[in-house]
Amino acid sequence: LLEAQDAGAEGYICYDKACCFEEYEAYLAIMYLRMENGVGFAPILYGLDDKGNLIDKFYLGWIKEKQTWIKHMAILRGFGDITHFKLGAYAWALNSGDRFYIDEVKLLPLRSIRGHILAEYRKFENLDSNWVWSSGLAFMGRCRLRSIVRAKKKNGTSPTLDIKLEISLFDDIYTKYTLEHPTITSDTTDEQVIDLPEVCIIYVSYSLGGSSPLFDVYHHLRIEPIESGDSGTTM
Repeated sequence: LLEAQDAGAEGYICYDKACCFEEYEAYLAIMYLRMENGVGFAPILYGLDDKGNLIDKFYLGWIKEKQTWIKHMAILRGFGDITHFKLGAYAWALNSGDRFYIDEVKLLPLRSIRGHILAEYRKFENLDSNWVWSSGLAFMGRCRLRSIVRAKKKNGTSPTLDIKLEISLFDDIYTKYTLEHPTITSDTTDEQVIDLPEVCIIYVSYSLGGSSPLFDVYHHLRIEPIESGDSGTTM
């Protein structure tokens, strides 16, 4: 439990154990986070050198939703001159007394990431207004992001649904790739794919148009590792 003592307070925490990227090809990090109220909450990777000195820190996602447990999963690999790391979290309060929870943290070494795919599923039924959510997935290294959407039109006159994903990079979260689905006007399933150098934060936005639009949206995200021999084509 983290509880803000002042309005606008920011806080960083980390676990004492430092891990080395040289021992395994990658690590799978799993964290369960919950923000009761506040501006944002995020898992953090603290990048260290071989002597344990902090080089930089990186978000592994971002929580905007309140009063909901969010499962975060990340594939961690060596990045730049970082050879060691620690895991932790960053909390940004809005008011004094805002609370942030960390329930469980797992760090699983992977001798190979070739067969490991990160997956996330969200559903939004009776969606009648614009909505933005942030994914719980992050990936260090080249990867392929699949966005698969199944949508059902339930009501409205000429209703439309536009879906856009914005994917941030680790060293500057304001540098983003964009992936968009074609405008949805009826029951449909659509898949869009993009190859990326890495995935830090994924924002997903739904924009509704028409008169009294109402949709059910079922959204599947997949992040697959790209091996050095793959073509890396963006589609």
